[in-house]
Amino acid sequence: QSGPESKPMNHGHGWRWAFALTMLVVTGAQADVRVALIGTELSGTGEAALGLAEAELTGRADLELLDRSAIGKVLREQDLLAGGFARPEDAIRLGQLLAVDVFIHLESIPEAATLAVAAFETAQGIRLADTVLAGGEAEALAGQLAETVDGALAKWKAPAGKATAIALMGVRNVDLPKSRNGECDALGALLERRLLGSPDVVVVERKRLQSLNVDRDAAPNRPEERLLSAPVLVELDVEQAGA
Repeated sequence: QSGPESKPMNHGHGWRWAFALTMLVVTGAQADVRVALIGTELSGTGEAALGLAEAELTGRADLELLDRSAIGKVLREQDLLAGGFARPEDAIRLGQLLAVDVFIHLESIPEAATLAVAAFETAQGIRLADTVLAGGEAEALAGQLAETVDGALAKWKAPAGKATAIALMGVRNVDLPKSRNGECDALGALLERRLLGSPDVVVVERKRLQSLNVDRDAAPNRPEERLLSAPVLVELDVEQAGA
């Protein structure tokens, strides 16, 4: 008979999460990377593109793609669907909940008939991709989405020193009217997105840098530690031309 000390610990909803996770894995061999790929408020074309991309990605031996319908069930149980998932902290939380390495979120932009795609690793919320896909037809969008996923995973798997982590420390409005502060912030976001278009650049939020040294010595080969081995800190000043 096992004594009380042999009982597994129950952290909050741990048992429910563990049960739910048994439903999430697409059957197949052990993969190198576990990925959650979900979309919110997708158009019909977006849904079709996501389905086509899933079909292509599911058969890959080095990729474990979680079942989207089961992911949705878990997220609904945790009341996580309403706010969207485009922030690093969302990726970290979902990484813990779903036990995935990379989280990829899609959202339709109705007025432009495009898909916004953001990809994060889930330990530090490092952004691997942030792009807008425009193709019109579902097949074209699916092809672009699969390429975006491939690019994000290549960054996630990159050896130490191969990918450059950039942290935008701030955007300073030097001499423009304060009413244009929003435009300055938008320039910072645009700069990050442009940088992420490079195959060897990832982006990390400034506040995430504060936790880098907590356990780096204990696990130097984890993807997040490899990616953040030598972050580049950037400050952006916005001022009038000729100033």
